Amino acid sequence: MEIQPDQMQTVNAILIIILVPIMDAVVYPLIAKCGFSFTSLKRMVVGMLLASMAFVAAAIVQVEIEKPEVLTCSLLNKELSAPNANSAETGKPYCGWMAIGLD
Repeated sequence: MEIQPDQMQTVNAILIIILVPIMDAVVYPLIAKCGFSFTSLKRMVVGMLLASMAFVAAAIVQVEIEKPEVLTCSLLNKELSAPNANSAETGKPYCGWMAIGLD
């Protein structure tokens, strides 16, 4: 099952409806049995900290996605380029090992 970007608003609401009763019925009572008391304010602080960590993780993933790709020839462990061999479609330099299928 793949979630499309325009479906995320609906998924968010569904997750809230599902997770709020689970948190109230299971998670918070278990935490209370361990000796920790969570007031509503403490719950909100923990939720905001978890949300901020999720945003940081999403930012790290996005930075990794947007990194420019550098083509290297794995057999020589260095970038090779030939004159006039850059592909107009990809902008990647030519690698001689690619021509014979060894890269």
